[in-house]
Amino acid sequence: MREEGDASGTKRFTAIPRASQDTGSRLVDRWPAVRSALRELLAECESVTSAGKAEFMRTGSLTYRAAEAIVMHFGDIARVRLTDERRASVRLEIPYSVIVTTRNIIAHDYLEADREIIWNVMVGHIPAAIGAILATDSGG
Repeated sequence: MREEGDASGTKRFTAIPRASQDTGSRLVDRWPAVRSALRELLAECESVTSAGKAEFMRTGSLTYRAAEAIVMHFGDIARVRLTDERRASVRLEIPYSVIVTTRNIIAHDYLEADREIIWNVMVGHIPAAIGAILATDSGG
């Protein structure tokens, strides 16, 4: 997506087409945006976990709510935004299907989510998975 202003100066976002409009066949390279989103999620994981497990487990914890958003966003990236080739080239400690299932539990049945499991996901699984995915990037 890119930000554009209209005649009144109001900013709005417009979708970037998946195929270049000038050639109609050349695909837009989505990896830079995905790489950036993954790096942001990694920083967000660190921010959530740095508050500590006691704060995370506390009823009404905003760090837990942030973790829910991080898990959902990471699940969406793993499911939709990674190319099939990149997904196939990265072997994760936990399968992509488990990432998506965890995302769906939080998104649709959050009362059933086990905070201990989500804490472990935030401390280990997501950072390790992001590290493995980013390691496929020869450009840094």
